[in-house]
Amino acid sequence: MKIAELRKLTKHQLEVKLKEAKLELMKLNAKKALKTIEKPSQVKGTRKLIARIETLLKEKSKAKAAADRVAKGKKKTAPTVKSSKKKVKTAAKPKKKGSVKPKKKKPVKPKKKKKVSAAKKRAVSEKTRTTKKATKVTKAKKAKANKAAKARKK
Repeated sequence: MKIAELRKLTKHQLEVKLKEAKLELMKLNAKKALKTIEKPSQVKGTRKLIARIETLLKEKSKAKAAADRVAKGKKKTAPTVKSSKKKVKTAAKPKKKGSVKPKKKKPVKPKKKKKVSAAKKRAVSEKTRTTKKATKVTKAKKAKANKAAKARKK
């Protein structure tokens, strides 16, 4: 159902349509779970219909609340939507020559190297040695496995 058709309906009729649409969505989800649904796009369409109906119901309730406020004589009227027009900036005036001073560049300081203790250096070198050994061991194991596999095939 299109939004124009939905706008023509009363609040009560919209509520009835909403209940029907929710029931239909529940049935479609069950069919989807059982994989017996013919058109999976129906689920998406039904969800959109529910969203449209809920939006219209909110609009109608806000409009009624605004009408009640106006009827009671309060100064607040119906909520207005702010315009999305952007402010146009005017061109800046040209500056006089020589009035702009060039910025001074700060001297770049060399970074200090962090001191690494001898124990940390040993730990790092030990770690790399063990990983190198481990890779050599795994390569050797793989080579043995390949030889054994070839021997079995023969």
